[in-house]
Amino acid sequence: MTQGFTTGMRSSNDDTWTTPRGFFDKLNDEFRFGLDAAALSGSTLVPDNWYGPDHPQLIRRDAFQRLWTIDAGNKPIWLNPPYKNYRDWETDRKSTRLNSSHLKLSRMPSSA
Repeated sequence: MTQGFTTGMRSSNDDTWTTPRGFFDKLNDEFRFGLDAAALSGSTLVPDNWYGPDHPQLIRRDAFQRLWTIDAGNKPIWLNPPYKNYRDWETDRKSTRLNSSHLKLSRMPSSA
C-alpha cells in the first residue's frame, strides 16, 4: 500500500498534501467514510461531506467547531490534517469530538 507515496514528493513546508487516491479508495471500499474532516474543495476525498477553509458553507470551514460524528452520520471519518498544525488536530482527535466507536484514520507527518 505504500506505492505512490514517493511519487511527486513535496516539501514539508507545504501542508496541502493530498492522500493518494488509490490508497484512499482501497480503504474507502472497506470503511465507506462519511466525512473528510480536513480538506480543500479541490482535493476532498468525500466530496459530499467535508470541512475545509474554502468550503462554500461558512459553518463548515472550521472543523474544530463541528461535531464530527454527527456530521458524518455516524460513519467512519477520514482525516489527513495539515502538517503545520498537526498537534492541534491530534489534541482535538482525542477530545470528545469523536465517539470512540468511530474509526478515524489519519496520516502522520514525516517529522512530528
